[in-house]
Amino acid sequence: MEKHLENIRGKISTKLNHGEKLWKRLAIFLDWLSMKTAKCIIEIVATISSRLPTLSPIVNKDLIGIETRLQDLISKLKIESGGVRIIGIWGVGGGGKTTLAYAAYAEIFHRFEAHCLLENIREESSKHRLKKLQKKFLSRVLKTKDVVIGSEMEGRSMIKERLCCKCILVVLDDVDDLKQLEALAGSHAWFGEGSRIIITTRDEHLLTHHADTIYEVSLLSHDEAMELFNKRAYRKDKPIEDYEMLSKDVISYASGLPLALEVLGCFLYDKDKDEWKSKLAKLKCIPEVMVMERLKISYDGLEASQKDLFLNIACFFRGNDINIDKAMMVLDACNSHPFIGIKRGTP
Repeated sequence: MEKHLENIRGKISTKLNHGEKLWKRLAIFLDWLSMKTAKCIIEIVATISSRLPTLSPIVNKDLIGIETRLQDLISKLKIESGGVRIIGIWGVGGGGKTTLAYAAYAEIFHRFEAHCLLENIREESSKHRLKKLQKKFLSRVLKTKDVVIGSEMEGRSMIKERLCCKCILVVLDDVDDLKQLEALAGSHAWFGEGSRIIITTRDEHLLTHHADTIYEVSLLSHDEAMELFNKRAYRKDKPIEDYEMLSKDVISYASGLPLALEVLGCFLYDKDKDEWKSKLAKLKCIPEVMVMERLKISYDGLEASQKDLFLNIACFFRGNDINIDKAMMVLDACNSHPFIGIKRGTP
């Protein structure tokens, strides 16, 4: 009997040991499963987060006149239709091209598989080679830093190979040279079905080579200009009493240019009437530096013959009573070649 009991105790002990091993194995398995599940959850969250909007799609209420222009631009993008579309936004410096492009980007980028906003291409390409812009472009779209580009031609091939099957949204801001477009968006075939490319530039001629549609940014209407200026100069919707005529003088000077209204409004905020009058008198002789610097970029980008043509028009053909046909004849007689120069040089 004692021997039988010992055998039973041995079997029970063996089973208990075996059970403990099973529990340990189960615990190890559950730990592994937990780690695996946690890793999967992290990856899923990261993937979803990368596709969720990080920019507010709501148009900033301080951007006067942006809503109607934004909806007009989005309608030209034809997002619901197939194919690849390239849209050019054209207008004067300080006229709101970049603001409009950014607003459109923030509004619709979550509809695309990938997206990229490349700012200040004119300035960046003058400081660095185009292949650096190509690297930045691919890195942002593919969300990786492991992009190596040996040459500009290699960069073109890589963009086409990596993006030809992706539905992407791209904004190329402030383009001023055809080589920039050829390096970054050389053809519709570089991008996947449904892709949309938005280009901002001061040179309408550049867009005729690439864009399916050219959207000209209109300057602010009188009412829009007044609303913007009031918000900056008074922090209100209406001008302060006794300042209305002075405000109208500023509006007339700015001619609907958002940048000029922003700069002058911020400067005149909290200034008294004498300071306003002094500033307006000064503007008649000396233009606002910040505004002129932005506008001068367009002038600096002209060819030598176009600069001469611009100066001839600015100096000798001022006012509203100019006979356009006569002016063109005079400029042509001076070998200024106005028919091609004015077309290429604007705005």
